[in-house]
Amino acid sequence: MKYANIALAAGLIGLPTTALGTTDVTVVTTPGICTEFSFAGKHLRCSALASTHTDHSQRSGFTFASLERSIRFEGGQDMTLAAHRYLLMVDTVMDGDKSFPAVGQCTAELSASKRHVLSLICEATFLSGKARVLFKSTGMPSVQKL
Repeated sequence: MKYANIALAAGLIGLPTTALGTTDVTVVTTPGICTEFSFAGKHLRCSALASTHTDHSQRSGFTFASLERSIRFEGGQDMTLAAHRYLLMVDTVMDGDKSFPAVGQCTAELSASKRHVLSLICEATFLSGKARVLFKSTGMPSVQKL
């Protein structure tokens, strides 16, 4: 899968692109802070979350941007755990355009409308180590359909 950097109000987030015009991608960017953000032993900072869902492939993901890189947790299996909790089973972690098979999960606390992420915990293990993010929203998200 190829990646493009798209400048969004919350910062620079790496988002998936697909075969030209064949897939709709919904992107929700949420300003916030990562109270913890580590990737393969390196501690990072973030100021935004991009939640994506690709209609064609039925894959979802969460991308976190830092000054150094963008890290994405992605998977094709998800479920609603309770009225305001969402679970994504992570099978891939991406560091920029490098993809790594992974095992893990992202658990989100959602707003009452179930449209906005209030907080998110993502954890995954992959060949090069572990990735972990604790994210807290600080404002209203923006939604884009690509």
